[in-house]
Amino acid sequence: EEEVDAFELSEQEEIDLVRGKAAPPPTKLLLLLRTVADVGFVGFPNAGKSTLLNALTRARATINSYPFTTLMPNLGAMVPSGGEGGGGGGGGALLADLPGLVEGAHAGRGLGRQFLQQLRRVKVVLFVLDTTCAEVDVGEQYAILRRELQLYNPDYLARPHLVALNKLDTLLQAEGPAALAPETRRLTALLAAAARASAAPGDGPPTSPFAVLPISGMKGKGLRALQEAIAAALADHDAGAEGESDPPHPQ
Repeated sequence: EEEVDAFELSEQEEIDLVRGKAAPPPTKLLLLLRTVADVGFVGFPNAGKSTLLNALTRARATINSYPFTTLMPNLGAMVPSGGEGGGGGGGGALLADLPGLVEGAHAGRGLGRQFLQQLRRVKVVLFVLDTTCAEVDVGEQYAILRRELQLYNPDYLARPHLVALNKLDTLLQAEGPAALAPETRRLTALLAAAARASAAPGDGPPTSPFAVLPISGMKGKGLRALQEAIAAALADHDAGAEGESDPPHPQ
C-alpha cells in the first residue's frame, strides 16, 4: 500500500502557496492535561504525601522540610511487598501525590485550581493528615480539605475516600505502642465531628471515610493495612460503577 504523509501538501495547496494566496488564520488550542490515577493523595503542604508515595511505590518524589516541594503531581504504581511496608493487595493501583492544598484552593489560592483538577479521574481520594501539626489540628485539616473539594467539584466527595493519620511515629516514640489505639479513636471522633460541623445546610449527613488508618510514611508503619484499605476501596468503587452501568433486569 502507498504510504500517505499526513503533513504533505496537496497539489492545490502547493499552487496556492506559490501564488501567494492568504493562508487560513491560525487556530489557537488549549490542551489541558489531567493526571489519570486510581487514588489521589490530598492534604496540606508538608503532610507527608510524597514520603507516603515513595513508601508505597517505587516512585522517588522529591522530599524536603519546606512547604510546596511538590509542584506537579507525582505518580507511582503500588507494588505489594513483604513485611510491614506491604503485602496488602491492590498491586498495580496507580497512586497520585498531588501538591499541597490550602484554604481557598477552590478559588485559585496557591494554584489550588490547577491541583484540584487533577482529581477529576481518580476513583478514590486519600486524605493524608498531619497529626503533628500544631497550627491546624487533624479535624480542622479534614474539614478544610473536604470543603475545598466540595466547593470545587461536589462529585469529589461522592467518591470513596480514606483517611491516613500520618506521622503517628512521633506519638509512638513519646508514649509507646499502648497509646496508639486510644489516640486513633480520639482522632477518628474528631474527624466525624469536623465533617458534621463543616457540612453545608441541606447537604444531608457527610459521607464517612471508607477507613481511618494510623500510619507513619517515614517509618513504614501501618502501610500494609493502608494497602488493604486502598484495594478494598477500589473494589467497592468498581463494583458500584459496574452496578450503575448494568441494564435493569426484566421483571
